[in-house]
Amino acid sequence: MAPSLNLDCIAEVLRQETLTDGDLASACLVSRAVFRLANSLLYHDLALCFSDSGDYTDDGRLLCAIEVRESEKAEAFVDHPRLRPLLRRVEVAFDSLERDRYVRYDQPEYLINDIVKVCPNIDDLGADEGAWFPDMAHAVVEHGRRLRTIRGLKLCDGSWEMLAKQPMLKHLGISRLEHDPSNRDVPKPPEVELPFALEHLAVEGAPARLDPAILEPIFASSAHTIRTLELEFNAATPPDLSRFTALRSLHLCVDCKRKADGTVNGRDNPDRVAASVIDALRPISHLPLRSLAITHDDGHTRLEPLFRHPSFPSVVPSTVTKLTIKAALEIADLERFFGACSAPITRLGHGTAENRDSASGVEQWLAQRGIKGETAIGELRLGLSLRIGRAVDGLMRSMGLKQRTRS
Repeated sequence: MAPSLNLDCIAEVLRQETLTDGDLASACLVSRAVFRLANSLLYHDLALCFSDSGDYTDDGRLLCAIEVRESEKAEAFVDHPRLRPLLRRVEVAFDSLERDRYVRYDQPEYLINDIVKVCPNIDDLGADEGAWFPDMAHAVVEHGRRLRTIRGLKLCDGSWEMLAKQPMLKHLGISRLEHDPSNRDVPKPPEVELPFALEHLAVEGAPARLDPAILEPIFASSAHTIRTLELEFNAATPPDLSRFTALRSLHLCVDCKRKADGTVNGRDNPDRVAASVIDALRPISHLPLRSLAITHDDGHTRLEPLFRHPSFPSVVPSTVTKLTIKAALEIADLERFFGACSAPITRLGHGTAENRDSASGVEQWLAQRGIKGETAIGELRLGLSLRIGRAVDGLMRSMGLKQRTRS
């Protein structure tokens, strides 16, 4: 390894999500200094992906397949006291496992309980879409863990009891999928005030499909501290954002496929969607937001009418520097919007026009005005990942590491 290679640079390389456990294990052999960095990261995260086709045992517990390497890593924390303090983040998922993988069978609730019990420094617990199950919350409560981040939470049995004992919680993600039958019965929220003050809240699943009182305890505890809000909402019932006085970043996802009663039939009129978003933004147009994103969950719904609406430029806060809207834009739309908008926008995320010449013209128009054009939200994330990857490839080669193949 070159002696001029700075440890801070190495640490940044090792933090990349594209690295596998094997990469980190190889890095442990580079030098003693790199060993300290790589070893802590190797045991910093634990991802457990169970088969989504499990069988129930005699006691009613779910028995699921899990890859041997993931199971062995989990057992390492249980069996070796020196590793236990290193674990900070646990992620659970249920998915189909590749047939050529070596697997063993385990009960997810028992495995999670054992991990939470013996690892005292866990502060980040999450689940993939729909993967959260009540035993996760029960384990946190039983073993007195104080979390800073909870991701993919479903408001099911034990969830409110867990939230009521999390004074350090800063980041909360709530997942609520329409095809999950367990979503039908959401326990009533507690009457006591929740002890945390969130900085980041993400709600997947339109509140229109929930009793509005369900989320009220969370909003009440953190309305004046939430800086980043990601919210899916139904166009028929725009959210009241006026209470979120500390917002700096907002992502609104319009739930276009469902009516206010939760039924899945018909799509909202684009003009109605535009009016709904404008109504939601108007009360917070005075806040110093830096980032604003507006998307939808239906490929057949268009947000072009929103961008063309004469009132839209006036409700975009004057401090926004990054605007993302899932719409295919024309040059005439841009001229009209930027002629009326006072925000100093330097980055504009947008959809891709079907006409290549039109899309090229939009990018040129933006570039001439010093605005960086970027295409839709998913592509934005991918582009960032690839740019980071190119920047660190040289460092990784000098350390003898190989990156996981990117899709």
